[in-house]
Amino acid sequence: MQHKSLDDGTVAKLVGAESTSGTDFYLAASKLHLGAIAGYNWFWNVTTRYCKANQLGLLGYGGNNASNKLLFEASTAIFLSRKVALGVEY
Repeated sequence: MQHKSLDDGTVAKLVGAESTSGTDFYLAASKLHLGAIAGYNWFWNVTTRYCKANQLGLLGYGGNNASNKLLFEASTAIFLSRKVALGVEY
Protein backbone atom coordinates (compact mmCIF):
# COMPACT_ATOMS: atom_id res chain seq x y z
CA MET A 1 0.00 0.00 0.00
CA GLN A 2 1.28 3.46 -0.86
CA HIS A 3 -0.35 6.79 0.06
CA LYS A 4 0.54 9.97 -1.84
CA SER A 5 -0.49 13.57 -1.30
CA LEU A 6 0.58 16.97 -2.56
CA ASP A 7 2.02 19.39 0.00
CA ASP A 8 0.30 22.28 -1.79
CA GLY A 9 -2.55 21.35 -4.12
CA THR A 10 -3.36 24.90 -5.22
CA VAL A 11 -2.04 24.57 -8.78
CA ALA A 12 -3.53 21.10 -9.23
CA LYS A 13 -6.96 22.35 -8.14
CA LEU A 14 -6.70 25.39 -10.44
CA VAL A 15 -6.13 23.17 -13.50
CA GLY A 16 -8.97 20.80 -12.64
CA ALA A 17 -7.72 18.09 -10.27
CA GLU A 18 -10.55 16.55 -8.25
CA SER A 19 -8.29 15.45 -5.39
CA THR A 20 -4.76 16.12 -4.12
CA SER A 21 -4.15 12.74 -2.50
CA GLY A 22 -4.57 9.07 -3.25
CA THR A 23 -3.81 5.57 -2.00
CA ASP A 24 -2.52 2.76 -4.24
CA PHE A 25 -2.67 -0.94 -3.48
CA TYR A 26 -0.13 -3.04 -5.37
CA LEU A 27 1.45 -6.46 -5.65
CA ALA A 28 4.89 -6.90 -7.23
CA ALA A 29 7.10 -9.85 -8.15
CA SER A 30 10.76 -9.77 -9.21
CA LYS A 31 13.32 -12.40 -10.19
CA LEU A 32 17.01 -12.39 -11.13
CA HIS A 33 18.11 -15.32 -13.30
CA LEU A 34 21.89 -15.84 -13.09
CA GLY A 35 23.54 -16.58 -16.44
CA ALA A 36 20.16 -17.14 -18.09
CA ILE A 37 20.66 -15.51 -21.51
CA ALA A 38 23.95 -16.34 -23.27
CA GLY A 39 25.67 -16.28 -19.88
CA TYR A 40 24.31 -12.84 -18.94
CA ASN A 41 22.15 -12.24 -15.89
CA TRP A 42 18.48 -11.47 -16.66
CA PHE A 43 16.14 -9.55 -14.37
CA TRP A 44 12.36 -9.06 -14.64
CA ASN A 45 9.68 -7.38 -12.55
CA VAL A 46 5.87 -7.31 -12.87
CA THR A 47 3.47 -5.21 -10.82
CA THR A 48 -0.30 -4.84 -10.65
CA ARG A 49 -1.57 -1.63 -9.11
CA TYR A 50 -5.12 -0.68 -8.08
CA CYS A 51 -5.34 3.10 -8.02
CA LYS A 52 -7.14 6.25 -9.11
CA ALA A 53 -4.06 8.01 -10.49
CA ASN A 54 -3.73 9.11 -14.10
CA GLN A 55 -0.58 7.53 -15.50
CA LEU A 56 -0.21 10.21 -18.17
CA GLY A 57 -1.03 13.88 -17.93
CA LEU A 58 -0.85 16.76 -15.53
CA LEU A 59 -3.59 15.73 -13.10
CA GLY A 60 -2.16 12.85 -11.10
CA TYR A 61 -5.15 12.32 -8.76
CA GLY A 62 -8.21 13.07 -10.81
CA GLY A 63 -9.57 14.74 -13.88
CA ASN A 64 -11.32 13.09 -16.82
CA ASN A 65 -10.75 9.51 -15.68
CA ALA A 66 -10.88 9.59 -11.86
CA SER A 67 -12.22 6.08 -11.16
CA ASN A 68 -10.20 3.29 -9.55
CA LYS A 69 -8.66 0.88 -12.05
CA LEU A 70 -6.22 -2.00 -12.21
CA LEU A 71 -2.94 -1.05 -13.92
CA PHE A 72 -0.12 -3.30 -15.14
CA GLU A 73 3.59 -2.44 -15.00
CA ALA A 74 6.55 -4.52 -16.18
CA SER A 75 10.30 -4.19 -16.65
CA THR A 76 13.13 -6.41 -17.78
CA ALA A 77 16.90 -6.03 -18.16
CA ILE A 78 19.97 -7.97 -19.22
CA PHE A 79 23.13 -7.17 -17.27
CA LEU A 80 25.97 -6.86 -19.80
CA SER A 81 28.49 -6.31 -16.98
CA ARG A 82 28.46 -5.40 -13.29
CA LYS A 83 27.99 -1.73 -14.25
CA VAL A 84 25.96 -1.83 -17.49
CA ALA A 85 22.42 -3.11 -18.05
CA LEU A 86 20.16 -2.95 -21.10
CA GLY A 87 16.46 -2.87 -20.28
CA VAL A 88 12.92 -1.80 -21.05
CA GLU A 89 9.99 -0.75 -18.92
CA TYR A 90 6.26 -0.43 -19.54
